[in-house]
Amino acid sequence: MSRYRVPASLPVALAPLLACGTGAPPPSDGAAHAPGVTDGAATVARWEDGRIELAEVEARVHDELRRMDVQHALARYELLHDALDVLVDDQLLRREVERRALPDREALLVAEVDSQVVEPTEDELREEYDRFSRQVPSASFEAARPHIRREILEARKAARRTAYLRELHASAGLRLLLEFPDIPRVTLPIETHDPVLGPDDAPVTIVEFAGFQCYYCKRVQHVLTQLVDDYEGKVRVVFKDFPLAGHTRAEEAAVAAHCADEQGRFWEMATLMLDNQALLDHDHLRGYADRVQLDVAAWARCMEEDRWPQALHADVVAGREAGVTSTPTFFVNGLMISGAHDYARYASLVDQELERLGRR
Repeated sequence: MSRYRVPASLPVALAPLLACGTGAPPPSDGAAHAPGVTDGAATVARWEDGRIELAEVEARVHDELRRMDVQHALARYELLHDALDVLVDDQLLRREVERRALPDREALLVAEVDSQVVEPTEDELREEYDRFSRQVPSASFEAARPHIRREILEARKAARRTAYLRELHASAGLRLLLEFPDIPRVTLPIETHDPVLGPDDAPVTIVEFAGFQCYYCKRVQHVLTQLVDDYEGKVRVVFKDFPLAGHTRAEEAAVAAHCADEQGRFWEMATLMLDNQALLDHDHLRGYADRVQLDVAAWARCMEEDRWPQALHADVVAGREAGVTSTPTFFVNGLMISGAHDYARYASLVDQELERLGRR
């Protein structure tokens, strides 16, 4: 068993104001929620010499009602935003087809996506086979080659399509204005071991809970660095560890990243590990430390220090208390967003926060 295993006996109680992805305080006027009640006092039970008002019932389950309202508000926002994203992309693609007098959208995507994707080299195929063979050791390179080639091409096509849509967003001056729900904000502690990208006095802080074997954490990492660059001086990202139970290499990888952080190379090390999630054994981690130009001997000594299990434990506890149940999960000035989304989704919320604070 890894010496970096986060203790299993973690508290699982969710924060009283915000549980796993959920919204706004319950209405104070209980009458609208009391079917069959006819008097103005919203009595929900009556007997000869007594009665119970709806307000008393609500008070008994106040925290649960708030969590339900938060969950509903966030689920509604995500549903609306997903639909908005589809409509925006559909109309911008249609606009571009018309502007370029192309026959249809397919012709546009062939020109801007398919034709831009290059075949993997033999070295790239063999490098990917090294990862593949760890999962399917019985497959020869020649047998696996068509599958590996197809997977690489599909990944490159998906990445190019995402990049092209973002180019269309930028050229059209897209701003997403769907308002984030008015929900309670979560206050999260920023620990001394938490890596930070961006200035400490930035008006918008994005706290990310992530793990190094999480595919969606890999997918969204470049979005975070782009936000810090695009909103120069206005956004900072704080990384917190949330290794999932089934990701057996995630905890040692987290320690490797923190030890790189002690030499000012957290984000470089994190990027390497996220890009090579199938290769996170100790020898590969040591190789990554060398590639980002660490003092490898000092890094190795840091890896052996006893403080890291408790540091990871503290992050996981903070995440669970805030309602984190999956990765990646983000808190933008305390407002929770779960999952990996396109750049525009996060930029929209950053814009709203800057406007709220008068810092646009």
